Amino acid sequence: MALLEHIIATDASALEEISRWLRDGSCEPAAVHLDAAARTLTLPFEQEWRGEPAAGPPRRHLRRTWLYDEYELPHLAGRLLVHGATTARARDVPAGAVTLAGVAHVPAIGGVRVDYGDGGWLEVAADALLVELEVSDRVGTLMRNRVGRLIPFSSTFEARGRAPG
Repeated sequence: MALLEHIIATDASALEEISRWLRDGSCEPAAVHLDAAARTLTLPFEQEWRGEPAAGPPRRHLRRTWLYDEYELPHLAGRLLVHGATTARARDVPAGAVTLAGVAHVPAIGGVRVDYGDGGWLEVAADALLVELEVSDRVGTLMRNRVGRLIPFSSTFEARGRAPG
């Protein structure tokens, strides 16, 4: 497994770059893990490739109808690491996968807050602001994306479960 993207944030502006990468990705809140001994919180996620097109896996055109073009869209496995994490607390976290809305530094808690698209969040108190984003070349889920031809629309949905491997 190779890393296609690796960002380390030690200030709010670098954390905004990580937030742009995470936005609209998906994660399973039950998979979030706080390792007390290593003082690291790990949040695994999957996201569409957002870097240079040549560096990531290509989307593949599957079919064309009178209404839309359909593409296979690989979502890559990644993880968000919060170093120096001391505690984590969540609010309004549903069972199952959630959409990520972003991550921001919150001085009031001395850490970061990961916002979920449904209004829930995860707050992580940490010794210092040190957040890392890793996006691997491993495809986690194959998604389908339909793009309208006559009426402008875009719809993305999961295609028959997990990617092989």
